[in-house]
Amino acid sequence: MAIVNRTALLARREVKRAISKVRRTLRSVLWGESFGEREVEALTISGEAVRELLREELQAIANSFGEEVLVNGVRYHLHEPGSDTYHGLCGPLEIKRPTHREVGVHNGRIVVAVELVAGLVEGATPGAGLQRGAWLRAARHAGAQGEPGGRSPGASLAHDAGADRHAPGSRRGGWGREDRAGGAPRRARA
Repeated sequence: MAIVNRTALLARREVKRAISKVRRTLRSVLWGESFGEREVEALTISGEAVRELLREELQAIANSFGEEVLVNGVRYHLHEPGSDTYHGLCGPLEIKRPTHREVGVHNGRIVVAVELVAGLVEGATPGAGLQRGAWLRAARHAGAQGEPGGRSPGASLAHDAGADRHAPGSRRGGWGREDRAGGAPRRARA
């Protein structure tokens, strides 16, 4: 994932116009009596708009896959529909997405193509994963000894982000890292 150059992004003419539109729209719906209330309302509304936008983007990626996908040259056929909640910086992103099973292998690997294409890891978006990683590095650097109750630094963050929500896969050995990250699938060619 590329780091966004904030200065360059915000200097673009179309971005400045979009910010101006968002600012006018927010101003028209803020009702808080104090500055603090208006600040919280503005952040809540804008955060929800971003969350819904990202959920729609993720759903569009999930909807783009056909009956078969290729992952690192291996064919996978549509296995079953499903849904999942991925955790982003603006909150939960609940989508419907299918799984695909390896072709020609009894109880073959199962992949979640949307996770591979979007860079979702352990139930989190790339941005949320980077934030969690930065938090864990900071906790280690600061010499954190753990949280109350004997949990390691970040354990509650990992739990809150749903990092441990997946059950093991088929009898072939559960979820392998290669099934959950990297190697973007492509539509199979006939």
